[in-house]
Amino acid sequence: MSAADAGADFDSPFDAAFLRSLSHLGFAVRRQRTVEGEGLVRRDRRGGAVEFADHRPYAAGDDPRFVDWAAYARTGRFFVKQFEREDDLSVLIVVDTSASMGLHGKFRAALRMAYALSYLGLVGGSRVRVAVAADGGLRLSAEVAGTQRLRELGAFLSGVSASGATDMAASLSALPGAARGSRVLLVLSDLLVPPTSGDALRRVLAARIRRGDDTHVVQVYSPQDRQIVVNGAAVVMDVESGERVAVDHTATRRLANDAARRERRWRKFAARHRASFVPVDADAPTEEAVLRWLRNGGVLA
Repeated sequence: MSAADAGADFDSPFDAAFLRSLSHLGFAVRRQRTVEGEGLVRRDRRGGAVEFADHRPYAAGDDPRFVDWAAYARTGRFFVKQFEREDDLSVLIVVDTSASMGLHGKFRAALRMAYALSYLGLVGGSRVRVAVAADGGLRLSAEVAGTQRLRELGAFLSGVSASGATDMAASLSALPGAARGSRVLLVLSDLLVPPTSGDALRRVLAARIRRGDDTHVVQVYSPQDRQIVVNGAAVVMDVESGERVAVDHTATRRLANDAARRERRWRKFAARHRASFVPVDADAPTEEAVLRWLRNGGVLA
């Protein structure tokens, strides 16, 4: 099933041209060598305990060897058996839904990256779920396997919007552990939080890393995040809190310095904890942004 077939029939941020581009992205990834056992796309492994996990309805193209004939005899419907190895990889993608993400195309870019990364994970044989962080809480999709279920993740992502404030540290503290095997955790956010909130988020992610999550932080940014346009007014309004903030001619310089300090802290965190931190421009085409993360995040050689 193509990416377009898997997601083009619901009303979503993912237009037909974007869905078609995923096939090109998958081809670009397959052309490159993958890192054994890491990231979203893995070579087939031999060995490891294999256990029955679940049934799902038969879909065209499924291997007939995995049809459960006993279930067919009972129900008259075709089901295929799904199996998991103890070293199976799962992928969890968390999207920040704070109001600042809704500015300058960042939220749309994050949703597209989440969908594209879900597609690559499913193509690579991983189990994938997506989540949205809002108001200190976390809403998770079902965990799915197989590209025929990509539409479920797309429908989930299509139903969210960026608004209000988000406490990413509190949201990520609510993450469930991986059911089995190893897990890739991706966080998509503009990281526009006060320094104390950034410290709290790094502590939570460090705890997830100690528990075994292969953790990646993708900063979805816009050059406009570093600029303040006053339009003749003496104040601007914080989009998340509604607070009116006085500005002067040095405000843009301070904003740029804050952004540089934020990036240095995240790079230091990534180096210390063997995680990855990759800034991605919201204006970049999704295929380019995803390949940048795959390379700079250490997933593709």
